Amino acid sequence: MKKTLPLILTACICISSPALAFDLYGCWKSEQRYPLNVLKFDKNNYFYGQYSLPAKFTEREDEQLVIFNVDSEIRLKKIDNNTIKATFPDPSLPQDIVYKRISEEERATLIKKKR
Repeated sequence: MKKTLPLILTACICISSPALAFDLYGCWKSEQRYPLNVLKFDKNNYFYGQYSLPAKFTEREDEQLVIFNVDSEIRLKKIDNNTIKATFPDPSLPQDIVYKRISEEERATLIKKKR
């Protein structure tokens, strides 16, 4: 029993991983016109347009944080299963941007159009 309890606790922590607090992974599009209107997240990366950065995902209160570079983070709030609100660290970018979930094919088409 003494050996089982730590294993159960570890499993619970893994299952309740912050990156899984809501289904963030996938592609997202904003209707606003600026360079960051098409995003994608997978378990290790943050994609913006045709570029990507390694990222770590964590949770703080009711927000998901996407941490990239040394000290940059995007704060994301879930509105519903297909809508999120993003706040970027750079004050020159729009704040509280609404993104809708899109397919990988639509993301590829949008990126191709911008080149």
